[in-house]
Amino acid sequence: RHTCQLIGLTLHQRSKNFFCIRVIATDSNTLVEKCDIASDHFSCVQIDSGCNPLIRYNKIHDSRQCGILIKKNGKGRIQHNDLYANCLSNIYVDAHADPQVTNNKIHNSTQHGVWVKQYGMGLFENNTIYNNTMSNLKIEEGATPTVKDNYIN
Repeated sequence: RHTCQLIGLTLHQRSKNFFCIRVIATDSNTLVEKCDIASDHFSCVQIDSGCNPLIRYNKIHDSRQCGILIKKNGKGRIQHNDLYANCLSNIYVDAHADPQVTNNKIHNSTQHGVWVKQYGMGLFENNTIYNNTMSNLKIEEGATPTVKDNYIN
């Protein structure tokens, strides 16, 4: 049972001071599903420390920062999304963040498709990662993600 649900919405953040969606609930009961999410300034979605939302079947695009930013000690189950055309990374994993990223299309970022910072973790499985300008997958020294069965081109 989900205590917070965002389903089937079109969300476009135009303000300079906020994220389009910021998950601060420190449980696993937040659901973001079948939404079209864009942001003119900050990241489309930020997952804060201790949060573990389910983010699935969304279009996450056209942010001036990241598509999804997972902060220190954040988690998140990120599944079956189309992440594209974000100016920084489509997915950014901060130190000690540990998301499960599966079955997503991650493409056409101005920088990295996925960027895992030093001490970042996470599971990246069955994703299609392609056509990102700087790199499709950037893993910093000291990061320990599990990357398996992805198509990276």
